Amino acid sequence: MLKRKPSKGEIITSTIISILFVILNVYNIINAERTMFLVFSIISLLIFTTFIVLNIRTLRKMEEHDN
Repeated sequence: MLKRKPSKGEIITSTIISILFVILNVYNIINAERTMFLVFSIISLLIFTTFIVLNIRTLRKMEEHDN
């Protein structure tokens, strides 16, 4: 099976979606009424923040290879 590299536009779109989920998670953390919801929001926040960092690293590597 051939693996194709994602395009720059796909990575940027993924990053924007992750940023929106981070904003939503921060809102949920502020308004959490139950401990369980708070824990899920914090875990989700960490996961989406990791996605953002990985996407930024991928974009930087793509920029280095283009130059």
